[in-house]
Amino acid sequence: MKFIKRVTYGTAVLSLAALLAACGNDEDKNNTQAVSNAPESSTESSSTSSVKDPLDQVQKQDTGQIGLQTSVRDMNKMRDENGIIRVNENPIRRVTDPATLHTDISNYGDSVVNIYTEQPIHVNTESYIKEAYNFFTEGMEMNQPYKTWEQASNTERGLVKTLYMTREAFQILDQAVKNQDYSTTDYQNAIRYISKSADRDSMVPAPQTETDVSLFQKYELLRDKWQNLLAIKAPSAQNEEFMKVYKDAREETNNMLGLLNVLLSVNYKERLQQSNQPVNPGS
Repeated sequence: MKFIKRVTYGTAVLSLAALLAACGNDEDKNNTQAVSNAPESSTESSSTSSVKDPLDQVQKQDTGQIGLQTSVRDMNKMRDENGIIRVNENPIRRVTDPATLHTDISNYGDSVVNIYTEQPIHVNTESYIKEAYNFFTEGMEMNQPYKTWEQASNTERGLVKTLYMTREAFQILDQAVKNQDYSTTDYQNAIRYISKSADRDSMVPAPQTETDVSLFQKYELLRDKWQNLLAIKAPSAQNEEFMKVYKDAREETNNMLGLLNVLLSVNYKERLQQSNQPVNPGS
């Protein structure tokens, strides 16, 4: 599904370079002990079959293991009044299904985090979040009723925070394409952030609602578009090919921003129907 909505790109309070500096470098994962890679919401054979009641597994994290082993009961205790599991510390959790004894590894925080360090790939300050959420709600479509930040799901929050930076990255790419100059520091910073966002080591908050699933799936497809863009290492020398993948990535990014705006609104079903789009935006 394509949600066609032209998004006006404004200028953020902070420059992308400053935001990236605040986020740290990609090299942080190289300073951690090497562990096997794990995708979002992955499953693996459980090593806890000797535990009599998987519901009562204590929280523990072995050296080199991705995610903190947490019991089902403890996870349920972290649900807020909206039914969303919120985990502030050690957001990546390993939860064993009591029936199958298979372990799910997912991000239960509200940020997109590096799978090795569990640190956000984006800025996470109160002022930044306020600015980003305002952009994705009233900043894009003023006369609509929106959820409060407290009501937004983890997936919605994480995408608000990371896509707000992505939107500025593409603004910088727009200027680079216009000037046919891919040598500037701003361009390199923009590509660096898009690369970090496209990396599967950057774990998106696990879907916990019907619309979360749609957003999660759309974001995974968008990451593929970004990977295609990143594959062009010499835009000037491969101009025709670069322009093709750039326009494709730019359009899908724009659609993602528009879709996120709609799904943050209380009346998202009505807005989707008015746009002649299916209620399930993941279809």
